[in-house]
Amino acid sequence: LEAYAGQFQTLANFEVIQPTGNWMISDGYTFFLGPYTHTGVRMHYAPNATTNLYLGVNNGWNSNMQSNQGSYFQDIELGLVANPISWLNINFSGYLGPQVRNVYFDPLAGATGGVGNISGYANANTPTWRNYGAFVVEVGPIDHLWLVTNESYGWQAEGDVNSSGTPIGNATWYSSENFVRYDINDTMDVVARYEVYYDPNGFMTGMPGTAINDESVDYQWNFMPNVISRVEYRHDNANNPLFNSSLYNRQSRSVTLLPGHGGCGTDLLVLGFKERVLSYVKYGFNTAGKIRFSATINRLIESELNT
Repeated sequence: LEAYAGQFQTLANFEVIQPTGNWMISDGYTFFLGPYTHTGVRMHYAPNATTNLYLGVNNGWNSNMQSNQGSYFQDIELGLVANPISWLNINFSGYLGPQVRNVYFDPLAGATGGVGNISGYANANTPTWRNYGAFVVEVGPIDHLWLVTNESYGWQAEGDVNSSGTPIGNATWYSSENFVRYDINDTMDVVARYEVYYDPNGFMTGMPGTAINDESVDYQWNFMPNVISRVEYRHDNANNPLFNSSLYNRQSRSVTLLPGHGGCGTDLLVLGFKERVLSYVKYGFNTAGKIRFSATINRLIESELNT
């Protein structure tokens, strides 16, 4: 039995913060719009060589001791990581507890309100219950071939709001991220990813009824020890014009996007690259969120290279 206290990387989902721990250059929406870190206490117990169990109490999503968003160590973390046979890996994680309706602060919103500024809406700082679960299965029954599926589901009490920010119901979101990897030899591999992300209430993206698809192909060549080179083609599409910077710009988006929602995802989608980087540089220094700041800038750069 082991116990840890501090800030930890989340157990949820297949992709991780460190680029070298992923199969592709870019990250999927499941990772991007999911939890990154948690601050609290985590217990780890390994009943045998192939099974790891986790139980923790933390401050919720992407928060530290000073920015717990009102959860006050009320969030429960559950995790199971297992490797029952050599070609099968299983990862189940669950996070349950109170969380404010908009975790992601929008650095471009004004101090007196605006999209993503939680202080501008009544009761927005009052946490409501959030459930989030992710299930990852990785199989490799054939030599050099690996298949991965990452399913996630989220639910937020009073997360569905009207145009004035008044809660009208609960919000849900869910995704399916799937990978196929073939190892050509010891130094080369090819990876394909297909992902669907559904946000029917607009809680994570700011636009109700949103469905996003991500299709990517990545070639990796480790031509030298400790050196990774990657080339990727990525295609993103959505049923809503999330990628149209002229339609949903800073001046007009406040009347289009749901208030208090999507402050993380929509900024990345609707702003120019330079504007995005500068806004998140400011955000990173203001919150001292070093891990999240670094990961965000990495994703911005990677995303720009793929557009």
